[in-house]
Amino acid sequence: MKKVVFVCFSLMACLAIGQVSNSKNKDTKENALRIELQSFSAVCGEEKINLQWKTGAAVDNGCFTVEKSQDGTNFTTAINVPCAGTDTNYAATDYTPYSGLTYYRLKQTYKNGSYLYSTMVSVNFAPQKNITVYPNPLVDACNLHINISGYDNQEVKVVLRNTQGNECISKMLSTIEGNRTFAIEETKSLLPGLYIITASTADKTYNYRLLVK
Repeated sequence: MKKVVFVCFSLMACLAIGQVSNSKNKDTKENALRIELQSFSAVCGEEKINLQWKTGAAVDNGCFTVEKSQDGTNFTTAINVPCAGTDTNYAATDYTPYSGLTYYRLKQTYKNGSYLYSTMVSVNFAPQKNITVYPNPLVDACNLHINISGYDNQEVKVVLRNTQGNECISKMLSTIEGNRTFAIEETKSLLPGLYIITASTADKTYNYRLLVK
């Protein structure tokens, strides 16, 4: 299988003042307690985005929130990380990244309810086209999971057959974003034995052997 090389952008960032929920407490003393963000970066991994940031001295910190956006304007919460103290290196992982250019920013919320935002960093994520199944072997009548990555707005037909070629399960899975995992509950009723899973897209067919115990 060809390796896919991701090109990422890692930017240094410093916290900029955002909205403050309690403006009466916004005085010189409070501002002196603000955290110093020394760096903030977003780097592509295999089917994920690794986020890292480093802080200096911090007092009265509550938590960090990593937010992401496809247009740089409308952000949603991706990850919440509690504050761990002073002079700390932080790391978080976005396992469901958007395809294409994504913007990330860091929100620092203080115990009194006020908060600050970092400047944005951007990363260009190109998911590798792949379909994987797990767990294998399938034990104790659990659900089979099918992860589909790199196939945006497509239908994937999944058929499970026994070794005699008899069809046991047939599902049509529709993807919107390029990285999604489906749980197949029908596998709970399968008898122990060896099965063949075929997952078909518009341009490729994947075949897997599945052992059910």
